[in-house]
Amino acid sequence: MKIVYYEKGDIPVIVGASNLNSSLTLDQIKSEGEKKSKELARLLGREIGFLMDMNGKLDSTLGE
Repeated sequence: MKIVYYEKGDIPVIVGASNLNSSLTLDQIKSEGEKKSKELARLLGREIGFLMDMNGKLDSTLGE
């Protein structure tokens, strides 16, 4: 399982990903995604969102 980070905009561009421990709860995953997306946004100076990648399928409900 991964969290995929992307630059928000007209054309979303993937800027990174994190591998996750499968024993994390949904709230822990969301917290981790928010924390890292804020860190990436600060470093890149752009608005960053995140999606959960489960077995190659991106789930947009987590990061929105």
